[in-house]
Amino acid sequence: MIGTVAESFFYNLAFGVSFFTFLIPTRSTGAGLMKVMSTISGIALLFGVILHLMYAPTSSIQAILSFAALLSFIFIYVLHTDEKHWSMWLMYALHTLALGFIFIPFYNGDLKAMAQMMTGSLLLGNITFAMVLGHWYLVTPKLSEKPLLQAVMLSWPLLVVKTVLSMFAFFKHADMFKEGTTEGGGYAFNWMMFIMRVGWGYVVIAIMSYFSWRLVKMRSIQSATGILYAQTFFILVGEIISIYFFHSFGALI
Repeated sequence: MIGTVAESFFYNLAFGVSFFTFLIPTRSTGAGLMKVMSTISGIALLFGVILHLMYAPTSSIQAILSFAALLSFIFIYVLHTDEKHWSMWLMYALHTLALGFIFIPFYNGDLKAMAQMMTGSLLLGNITFAMVLGHWYLVTPKLSEKPLLQAVMLSWPLLVVKTVLSMFAFFKHADMFKEGTTEGGGYAFNWMMFIMRVGWGYVVIAIMSYFSWRLVKMRSIQSATGILYAQTFFILVGEIISIYFFHSFGALI
């Protein structure tokens, strides 16, 4: 079970971070930031593939799609220049589609699970991406705040969708949260996990995101990055709880 949770988390991180690389203005940042993001995504994907191959053959659909995405990350790392060549957009499309399609076999075509996990993946990736981007302003101090502002603002619709999906799931699995229940990990455990998931994964993220946005607008980038660093911790905890609950008890929270 721990292996499945870890595998799901690494795939989510790889997909989420790499998805938002279209926001990187490489003419201003240089190709270095794209290489950093590709490395983060590639390493996360590599861990996911290793865990997958512990129980599945290399000929599985998930493994083949993973290898295709890994290859695109390698090409981006080696060949990306300060100008976004059409071939790099092709590599972006390749890893985005490959990692996106992995959600289908991984969640057995369950549309609700796919929607919940893909939204969580994008939210996790968005905040991680924004945190790394914030650090890059130390490398290029004159970089416009626009890409970081866009990244922060894109987290808002994702947070709304994810919260709504979790609330629907809560009412669907309401029996897990009734006193005396034997479902899941028991009454106290279920509530503790749910409160941590909502409190840290949604409420704290929403509040911190607002302050990040305000600070970026003021061009207080270092302060905003500090908040994004804390957000990364909270979203990691929230998403790991969500992944654990689904794979352990079949509940999408």
